[in-house]
Amino acid sequence: MVLVVAAVVVAFSCWRWTFANDAQDIQGTWYIAGTQKTVDVTADGIKLADDVTYSYTIDEGAKTLSLSFGNMEGEARYRFSLDRQTLALRDGETTWGNSLSEDISWTIAALGRAIQGEQASPELSGDSTMVLTRTPQDSASQAA
Repeated sequence: MVLVVAAVVVAFSCWRWTFANDAQDIQGTWYIAGTQKTVDVTADGIKLADDVTYSYTIDEGAKTLSLSFGNMEGEARYRFSLDRQTLALRDGETTWGNSLSEDISWTIAALGRAIQGEQASPELSGDSTMVLTRTPQDSASQAA
């Protein structure tokens, strides 16, 4: 039993911290889910509008972003979908341990859905959550 638990812990740790490069994968053009509104992410900025670009640093261990805009500062929690084509952001501070415990339960559920051929949304619980996708919602989908 101890070996099984150790193997699961090692597998989860490798998946969470070494499987992908969050700092690289977060960059590019994203779309606010359900819209054609873009959010452009560079190595150090998140552009929401022509005149609104947040500076950020990423903490891949805690899965958080430290954000700043002018003299304002904040933090956001992030999570990628298993295929890394959807990204959820939740405004507010979080701890490393809280982030880890949320991701353990989400990962188990997401892997279960993946076995069934479904993609789990990375959406985070909380009031201030934004979901971004790599593809825009097309006009035909919006009319339906």
